[in-house]
Amino acid sequence: MDKEIINLSEKRIEKGISQIGAKVADAVEISEKVRELSGQSVALLIDAQKELEELYVSMGEARGP
Repeated sequence: MDKEIINLSEKRIEKGISQIGAKVADAVEISEKVRELSGQSVALLIDAQKELEELYVSMGEARGP
């Protein structure tokens, strides 16, 4: 093959590898954000559950025996 064609092919391959690497980095970043948001969601849900439990208890106490 001609040297220029080989160089073009190598550059095209390098560009493809670079693009794939960027996609992987983006996916990792998104995954980390999702993990963080998931943890925050769980904390909010646990707090809401505790508040509901407290309301049910207080309703029962307000009704009396």
